Amino acid sequence: MDAQTGDLSVIGNIGFDKVVALAFRPDGSLWGWSQQGLLEIDMATGKGTLILPGNYAIQGLTWDQLGNVLFAVAEDTPEHSTLWAWMYDSDS
Repeated sequence: MDAQTGDLSVIGNIGFDKVVALAFRPDGSLWGWSQQGLLEIDMATGKGTLILPGNYAIQGLTWDQLGNVLFAVAEDTPEHSTLWAWMYDSDS
C-alpha cells in the first residue's frame, strides 16, 4: 500500500483457493491458510507453496515469539472454536 495515496499494488497470484488467514513468522516469512492447507507465501511473487495439506475451517493464524509453533483457530460451529498448534520443523 502506498502510504501517501492509499493505492494497493498487486504482487501476484497465490495459486490456491480461499486464502483466509495470514501470519508473519518472526524470521519475516509470510504464511497463510487456504482451502488446501498451510502455505508459505513468497512476498516478492505472491506464489504460495503448500507446506501442510489439510481441510480445516481455519480462520486465524499466529506464530509464537520464537517461530517454532504456529497456532490456528477453527470455528467448528457458531458456538464452538478449536485451537490448533503445529510445530515448525525446518528440516521438512
